[in-house]
Amino acid sequence: MPKSKKKDATGDIGEHLAAEALAPIATVGRCNEGEELDYRCELRKHPGNWFYVQAKGSEKPTYGKDFITSLPIDRRTVENYWFKQIHPVYILMADVRARRVFYLRVTRANYEPGSTETCTFRIPLAQELTAESVGRLVPDILA
Repeated sequence: MPKSKKKDATGDIGEHLAAEALAPIATVGRCNEGEELDYRCELRKHPGNWFYVQAKGSEKPTYGKDFITSLPIDRRTVENYWFKQIHPVYILMADVRARRVFYLRVTRANYEPGSTETCTFRIPLAQELTAESVGRLVPDILA
């Protein structure tokens, strides 16, 4: 079923907010269609160090006590594509109304296998990307 225009617009805003948040530390380029990710990024101060981003955005995201929940992601994409990347993959979840962006490196440790077609990730609120905090992402990318 095709996405609604409102969902497309919200997703586009989420992608834009994610790219804007990463710009101080990385060159952000759009992935090719079919790559199952939104952006391929290279650290500015560490050329050759790449990472991938899947950006999500919602006008009414689900918050927990100390986390925001990502929008649903197809399990096959995570298991058959993201886990096979040689560079780290991050989910960036944007609360488009509040213009806040949170990040999580996708690993087998924070992925919960299941029988449903989609999955979500709990992204700690402490992992918000701001102009002041975006530099803290660099050591994680380099690890």
